[in-house]
Amino acid sequence: MKYFTKEWCIDNKKQISTTPEMKELEKQIAQFFLNGFDKDNPWSEEFQKLQNAYNRLLCDENEDIARCQKTAKDYWDYFKQIEPFLPNCIKQIHNLNIGMSMHDSKVVNSNFIGKDFCIYIDPSGGYCDVTKLIFVNAEILESELNLNNKNWWIYNEVYFYKDCKGRYEMHILFDVEDEIQNIGKSEMIIVFDDIIINDNYTAGQ
Repeated sequence: MKYFTKEWCIDNKKQISTTPEMKELEKQIAQFFLNGFDKDNPWSEEFQKLQNAYNRLLCDENEDIARCQKTAKDYWDYFKQIEPFLPNCIKQIHNLNIGMSMHDSKVVNSNFIGKDFCIYIDPSGGYCDVTKLIFVNAEILESELNLNNKNWWIYNEVYFYKDCKGRYEMHILFDVEDEIQNIGKSEMIIVFDDIIINDNYTAGQ
């Protein structure tokens, strides 16, 4: 990650995700993803209030809350700059306006088919209906993904690869639960030409 890094998340997240207050805020925020955002004003006052309350639970000090908000805004500004040049499927995975989020979807398998990298998803705990992602002509730059553990998709960021249009770099952050139920974070960095959602394409063709 270049904005919300794995280290940042580990440093700032408290062990409070099971509290009733956190669960209620997560449900309300999820509704914005499910219902879709106002395209002209994704950072609406109502959404900002929910996000601020959520950030206060995640961050220890006021200065960390401000840093959290600034980081989110910095990445959103960057994404809006590159959005017009992104393929539609990348926008659909990534763009809040679409009303879809990969957050809390479970990774059940992954493999290469030819030059294409496939990630198989159980979306039952998340906010989308994606069951399979195909990263076309992919290269894995970094991967800490261990399929022997339970892996939940938490967050993703996309950039132009080496600042060049036409090839893309996605960083994906996962929550990981190992065999003795320790919770940690792992990251995957994928370079690719396009993303295909579900079964609209035969991988490796």
